[in-house]
Amino acid sequence: MKKRIISLLMVALMLVSLVPMGALAAGNTTITKQPSDKSAAVGETVTFEIAATNPNSTDLEYLWFDADEVNSDKISIADIKDVLEKAKLGEGQTLTLTAEQNMKIRCAVYYNEAKTILGITVNVPKDLALSNTVTLTVTGGTVDPDPNPTPSPSPSVEPTPTPAPTPTPTPSTDPTACDHEIKPVDAAEANCTAKAHSQYWQCSKCGQIFADAEGTKTAKLKDFETGKKDKTKHTDLEHFPSKAATCTEKGNIEYWYCSGCKEYYSDAAGTVKTTLAKVSTSKNDHDYYWVADEVAGVHYQKCRVCGTTTGTSSHSGGTASCKAQAKCAKCGASYGELDPNTHVNFELRNEVKATETTQGYTGDKYCKDCGAFIEKGSYYSAQCAGGCKDIELVKGTPKTCTEDGTIDYYRCKKCGNMYKDERASILITKDDLVDKCTGHDLHPGTDLVGSISQDNLKLLAKTIGLSTWQIVQMIRDGTFDLDHIIGMIKIKDIDHCSDDTYHWLGCQRCGKTLEDLRDELNSAGFEINEKWYELSRKTAHTGGTATCTVKAVCDECGDAYGELGAHRYDAVVTAPTCTQNGYTKHTCSSCKDSYTDNETVKTGHIIKYGVCEKCNMRFSNPFYDVNGTDWFYSAVMWAYYNTPQVTNGKDESHFAPKASCTRAQVVTFLWRAAGRPAPSGSVQQFSDVPKTNSYAYCYDAILWAVENGITKGTDATHFSPNATVTRAQFVTFLWRYAGEPAPKNMSCGFNDVDANAFYYKAVLWAVENGVTTGKTATQFAPGATCTRCEVAAFMFRAFSKGITTVK
Repeated sequence: MKKRIISLLMVALMLVSLVPMGALAAGNTTITKQPSDKSAAVGETVTFEIAATNPNSTDLEYLWFDADEVNSDKISIADIKDVLEKAKLGEGQTLTLTAEQNMKIRCAVYYNEAKTILGITVNVPKDLALSNTVTLTVTGGTVDPDPNPTPSPSPSVEPTPTPAPTPTPTPSTDPTACDHEIKPVDAAEANCTAKAHSQYWQCSKCGQIFADAEGTKTAKLKDFETGKKDKTKHTDLEHFPSKAATCTEKGNIEYWYCSGCKEYYSDAAGTVKTTLAKVSTSKNDHDYYWVADEVAGVHYQKCRVCGTTTGTSSHSGGTASCKAQAKCAKCGASYGELDPNTHVNFELRNEVKATETTQGYTGDKYCKDCGAFIEKGSYYSAQCAGGCKDIELVKGTPKTCTEDGTIDYYRCKKCGNMYKDERASILITKDDLVDKCTGHDLHPGTDLVGSISQDNLKLLAKTIGLSTWQIVQMIRDGTFDLDHIIGMIKIKDIDHCSDDTYHWLGCQRCGKTLEDLRDELNSAGFEINEKWYELSRKTAHTGGTATCTVKAVCDECGDAYGELGAHRYDAVVTAPTCTQNGYTKHTCSSCKDSYTDNETVKTGHIIKYGVCEKCNMRFSNPFYDVNGTDWFYSAVMWAYYNTPQVTNGKDESHFAPKASCTRAQVVTFLWRAAGRPAPSGSVQQFSDVPKTNSYAYCYDAILWAVENGITKGTDATHFSPNATVTRAQFVTFLWRYAGEPAPKNMSCGFNDVDANAFYYKAVLWAVENGVTTGKTATQFAPGATCTRCEVAAFMFRAFSKGITTVK
């Protein structure tokens, strides 16, 4: 026989009601009768019984449920019936159940009693009692491994039957006084329930085993056993094909079951063990559809498979009209009375078409179904022949919280008709112009500040962070009053108004506080607790810290306000190199915004004997007339290897260091050293610099130099591009390129430099910054020709020392 166990856990849950503002005596539910241990044959039915009492109620309710479906000791009273609907086994103090293997059962004991508190009907759980745990053992009957027995087909694979050993009967007579009837027991192979044994003899009356047919030698069964049980040879391996689950029965995958060893297998040979739990599949959900009961005026859900019904309730939703009943939003059935004040289909009567000389009438609106008058029509003028052309925009009036506004529209100046669009294609009437007032946009809203109801009391409790149990305790303590509750509210925890400066309670649209709206709210029938008015005042935001990405957050209301904070830049300086300009990069540590400034000019290579002193790069000397020992060697190498190149010599192998330079050449050298910037203009003011191939190399350079004040030409219309440049002129070009910086010392050491000369400050600046030291200690030779090697040297000294700034 196979044993089945049903564990029964009893949970008693109870509800007590609130009474206003007073202490409440504790009322405990007591389990007076527990289910007792029982024994029954498998397949028979058993009855469980429980009883309980409570001093506050004689109307206790008992709900039995399957704990395998709902396994929780913390079931909300408000949700208990919904939660247990799918697991409910029955209601009442007794439960009659057909035994099922390993089924867990619980019972919830509770009662509902409604009380009114502050005009609200509430049900609140108060006490909790747990019953003892009992175990029901069901024995007897024929084992059926299928949890939902049905006639099973023959196994698809028939296992080879193995003869079972003859069982030893229970002796009914004392062997010493028995008149033996000895019968042979043939040898048998081992199987899943018994070991193999050789032949022996046994008395059919007393069960005594003998080693001989005459019964002279008594023995025991173990004397004849040879080896162990063979778990691969089953006495009765039955095949159970797969079966789909339904909403009333569990299903299973294919398996085999041996009634001898009472084991489950996943293969026909009975070698791979499994369990009933692994081969069973859970019940399906019900396939519900809505059914309307026209007689009772309710609807319910019914399962298409098993016919189970649930969720009986009244119809709801939909809108009734003067002709038709409302249609239920859930089941679609028509229900309720007709509504003579609601109309769906309309028609116009007394409509008159306008002509060029007479006004038209839009017609009066009537209900097409019941004939009720709805609204009066309006007069209008005929549109202009060929369409309205002379159209003007008429701005509307914004609506307020208390008054309607009007929309923008277009009006024909000729016929006076009004249109919604600029093309005069959508004709409108005066009624269409109205932009309806929608009233105040109140925060936190009338659901909290208006008349307190059950739903918004729950919302209020949630808002202030109180559980239902805490509210019950406050009632017991006598501290549950609306003033106390509202006093616990913080403005950040409820819906409120806010702008960039203040927070308050009131209208978000017009900015008025609840105090400002007191008279309007009173006249509208809203009785608001005085504490709400105290909370409503406009208060400036405080606290919080703004960053460059987010505004500060107010400590009181939790909203962002004010301006974004300043960036927090970290500076990284990149020094200039021989080929790249230096700069300072500022990066914000918060938002990663960045910018660069303080650009410093690249130094250029300082080449001596073919090697740059700064970067150690090697360079070859392309010029035969420039030697490594010449004072201008490094300057010429810088001009040749600079990026962009300043000059490439007179030809591929000669620099001509002693040759003179023209004005066009030196301006071009400066322009190249500056990076070949594009001039903003394209028309040359100088007549002696035509846009021809001969002047293509210097055309943009001269435009750029004039735009940046480096040169003004020899007169208003001449640049004299081929004139030889003097030392004074070129030093002045360099000084202007640097931004005409003021010399630190206005005293000049050269006796050939006049203080009134145009180049005076330029020479002083050049000497101060090491651009030139003069021809001699006392002579600058301003009028002397500035040779090619001198031009290269002046530029090299200025650019490599970084004393000039590109304009």
